Amino acid sequence: MAVIEFKKANIEEGYKRLTWMMVDTNIVYLSPSTVYRILVRASLNNRWTKPTCEPKKGVLSNL
Repeated sequence: MAVIEFKKANIEEGYKRLTWMMVDTNIVYLSPSTVYRILVRASLNNRWTKPTCEPKKGVLSNL
């Protein structure tokens, strides 16, 4: 499907921005909620994915 291929080409974009990018380039004309559902079903929604890097450490103070 066009949405999945477009998402793989623009992996860093969120679903809303991705939707309007596809509309601007005349790929598909879908609502943001439809694009969201397609991405969730394809496991391509990266909103809640865990970061790949190690979490930042807090500043240690000498108290």
